[in-house]
Amino acid sequence: MYKFVYGFLLVIVLGSSGCSDWLDVQPKTSVPEEDLFADEFGFQDALTGFYLKMGESSLYGRELTYNYMEMLAGRYEYAPDITNWTSIYNYDGTYKSIKDNVFSGAYNIIANINNFLHYLEVNREVITTPGYYEIMKGEALGLRAFLHFDLLRMFGPVFAMGKLFLIGQYSVMNRLLYYLLRRW
Repeated sequence: MYKFVYGFLLVIVLGSSGCSDWLDVQPKTSVPEEDLFADEFGFQDALTGFYLKMGESSLYGRELTYNYMEMLAGRYEYAPDITNWTSIYNYDGTYKSIKDNVFSGAYNIIANINNFLHYLEVNREVITTPGYYEIMKGEALGLRAFLHFDLLRMFGPVFAMGKLFLIGQYSVMNRLLYYLLRRW
């Protein structure tokens, strides 16, 4: 009996320690950043990925162009699915998840751009096309600034008539108050 138990334990110990790499499976859609930023084409792919990510429906593909931001601005005269407009301005229900997706999606892209800029400096020698390093760096810095500015525009404080209104740091009511004061 003891031989059977010892033999079973020996098989388990040898079987689990023999090949540790078989558990390290890389998904086909993800590439380790060291491999991605090993050549110029990897940098081009990453830069293209920023634009693709910005074009998703949770960001500039819908919510920040013609859907949610337009509702916040009051440019829609008729919206049959909205019964209570205060739910939009207070980020209640569905609109809270839209706001959260916009915020987290934009900061995800900003974090990826920061990583891109780090590897652009570290692996500068792999960029062989003349002037392309400067173009990529400028484009990444511009995208990062654009996203930061847009987040500030949406979630930052409102300045009106020389005063800073802080009703709630992330409240859309700031913008509504500014709009009403400006029209009045």
